[in-house]
Amino acid sequence: QDEDGEVDNKPGLAAQRGILIAAPLLASLAWKYYQATQDEAFLTDVIPKLVKFFWSWFSSTHDRNRDGAPEWGHILQTGFDDNPIFDVWNPWSQGLDISLVHSPSLEAMLYHEARSIVKIAKKLGKPEEETMLVQSQAEILKTSLMASWNANQSFYSYRDRDTGLVS
Repeated sequence: QDEDGEVDNKPGLAAQRGILIAAPLLASLAWKYYQATQDEAFLTDVIPKLVKFFWSWFSSTHDRNRDGAPEWGHILQTGFDDNPIFDVWNPWSQGLDISLVHSPSLEAMLYHEARSIVKIAKKLGKPEEETMLVQSQAEILKTSLMASWNANQSFYSYRDRDTGLVS
């Protein structure tokens, strides 16, 4: 983890670094680990790092329009590098820049991370004031995610980062 809280997506064995931030799954993984081991010392050690990682997603690097709902920086972060909407290598793909849209999957992951951080904080007896910002950010993410719901087609859609519209 760097000083800004970012965790590299694919650190190398020889300490080389990639250019992408890891997907927001660490707090939920830490919570699952705790549920299996009941290791409170582990939670105590990692919660400040998890909170810092969570907030790193909301820097201007990842939340380009500063609306509280970050965007992916690269298709490789999603784990689906052959997504036809964003792929640029195949003639059948559309080649859209993934940083230009709000992704329901990213928003859902960040919402789940916020909820996991709150669970960890409650388990450790942290004052509610420490998690109020995370909880309010979770509500912003939930609102943005709900704006992605397409009732006519019964699925969540990518939305334009700047206009909020679905095409």
